[in-house]
Amino acid sequence: EKGSFIDNSANKTECLIKNLAWSNNPVSFNYKIDEASQINTGTLKDIKLFEIYNHAKYVRATLKMDRSSSDLNKLSDTRSPEFVEETLFLEQMVDGDANLYKYVNGTLFRYFFKVGSRNIEQLIYKPYAAEASTMAYNEEYKQQLRITLNCSAISAGKIITTAYKEKDLTDLFLKYNKCVN
Repeated sequence: EKGSFIDNSANKTECLIKNLAWSNNPVSFNYKIDEASQINTGTLKDIKLFEIYNHAKYVRATLKMDRSSSDLNKLSDTRSPEFVEETLFLEQMVDGDANLYKYVNGTLFRYFFKVGSRNIEQLIYKPYAAEASTMAYNEEYKQQLRITLNCSAISAGKIITTAYKEKDLTDLFLKYNKCVN
């Protein structure tokens, strides 16, 4: 499908990208410059951003990510995120002054954000084992949102009721971008 990518030298290339409707975030993609050309592969090492027009946009980011499990049998007993630095393609869900990104790998869902010129950060949400057989949740993402999405159209109550789910977060980021521009 029609799309483009930006390489490490900031060169934009119009191309055809094989749309695999990724259920997990990709680490590479196949593309052709035109119908008659050979298939090439873009990777995390070479590509800053790639987009299938009117479908999906992925941005490369090196960031700290918490991969703590939400499986009851594998819960961490630590409330704090356990960050590891990684380089990933994140799917851009909202584009504007405030950007929302998503990472999916199997049952692991993580959301990230960037406001203005700041770096991309993970929205912190972590289930953990509090006491014997008790699950608790670190919902620090609500505080992150309250601090960074400061706008008259977004009440504290709206942020408190925002679930760590794609629809809730997308709606909130769209509302913020509409408010600021």
